[in-house]
Amino acid sequence: MRADLHIHTTAFDGTWTPEGLVKAALKMGLSAIAVTDHDSIKNVAETEKIGKAAGLTFLTGVEVSSTKDGLMFHILGYGIDPENKRLRELVQYDDALLREKDDDSIRLFAGEGWPISLKEFKGYTYDRRRGGWAALAYLEDKGLCTGVDDFFQRIFTDEHQLTFPEFKGIGEVTGTIRAAGGVALCAHAASHFHGPGPC
Repeated sequence: MRADLHIHTTAFDGTWTPEGLVKAALKMGLSAIAVTDHDSIKNVAETEKIGKAAGLTFLTGVEVSSTKDGLMFHILGYGIDPENKRLRELVQYDDALLREKDDDSIRLFAGEGWPISLKEFKGYTYDRRRGGWAALAYLEDKGLCTGVDDFFQRIFTDEHQLTFPEFKGIGEVTGTIRAAGGVALCAHAASHFHGPGPC
């Protein structure tokens, strides 16, 4: 069996819609998939329905942000119940933090004289199939950023006093995943970007 159990969709920063993801999985010869969007379960149920109808084995999932000792860690939750109230509240909380950080970024650079405004950003929309997130896409469309690497190397930096929000602790996140019937695993644990060493 060929499987990919760490896939992102347009629910956050991925480029695939649920239907597009299933088509791509079949084309690549996958037999099993899991949708693990960052702090979102919006596309899980739809992808599961389309995937199972196409003959794929589907594992429900999510990738939840957490904070430990000032570092960010991503916790994968597999086999979760997407309707679990506690889990839904957690990902909604994280999503609100991330949206607030987007606003903070735009407000900061508008204040520094960049040709952008928070009011314009609040009304901004973009094709989610291009990937990324709102602040990144907005700055790209304004010609002020060339992509994800540029964003994190030049814009979203300590120098600009921009850091990731303080998310819930690892214990609370893993406890929520377990309460939703899932199994918790630490994603890319040795990534320097997300913090050194296993959590």
